[in-house]
Amino acid sequence: MNKLLLMSIALLICAPNAQAGILSSILKFDGSQNVLEDESRDFFVDFDLDTPTLGDVFFGVAVIDDISQIVGQTETPLGAPESVVVAIAAEVTNVTGTLDINGDGELTVEFGAVTQDGFFLNDIIGNGFGRFADDDGTMFAILEKPIDVSASSFTNAGFPTPLSQLDDWTYVAHGGFADGTNAFGDVDFFEAVIEFDENAVDDGDQFGGFTVFDHTFGPGTVFLPSLAPHENIADTSHQVAILDGSLESTDTNGWNVENDVDFGVRVVPEPGSLAIFAFCAGFGFLRRSQRKD
Repeated sequence: MNKLLLMSIALLICAPNAQAGILSSILKFDGSQNVLEDESRDFFVDFDLDTPTLGDVFFGVAVIDDISQIVGQTETPLGAPESVVVAIAAEVTNVTGTLDINGDGELTVEFGAVTQDGFFLNDIIGNGFGRFADDDGTMFAILEKPIDVSASSFTNAGFPTPLSQLDDWTYVAHGGFADGTNAFGDVDFFEAVIEFDENAVDDGDQFGGFTVFDHTFGPGTVFLPSLAPHENIADTSHQVAILDGSLESTDTNGWNVENDVDFGVRVVPEPGSLAIFAFCAGFGFLRRSQRKD
């Protein structure tokens, strides 16, 4: 084959994908740990106007404001997109712990998928993007848009669509809990250990691990296990893991909770992409060898 033609084909194949999404252009698809740091605003829908009880709904929006890669003991910054968000909706499934007569103390609040009409994630956004719908177990959706935002950019607009600001964003992925055990033999979970002061949220920690139901990263993309810490038991493996999470009360723009969470994701590309990467690496080596000659 003509050398110039070969080089042209290789450059076309190996060039960055101009159509790649914002998130997919930043993540490392080499199996290393991607860490997505967020700042979020959330709201407890407290149906009995008390501390969290079964059936209460928790929803919010998290802005991914920093992404890094961890290899061994080295953490390398990858970018600060501030144009990728995670919308969340969950329902309280269990509460343990007690508060004293003054409403002070600690509660462990466990969450699951929303079961109540009008409070599913597609209801809260006002759009399921053709990917998720009522009562399908969706607890989070990753969306992106080429604008810079912050957590304070979003207002709780109130029901029926408190996050209608997101209905024209672009879908990236969504997920929740796997049925039974997940792909790694562990059970997905989401919980918060919350300190209360006079029956109001003071601060706390969040823990969780989730399964991705669908995404736009490519049909052969493989999610490797990320370890999610628990409050009292050994770490478990998940496709998306909360590596570290804290929360505290707020009273801004209609929200009553704000938090900072680090999510862990490890992915490798579809097999076809691996072949392309190998070709590109070989082509680069060939060009270096030719220059040396």
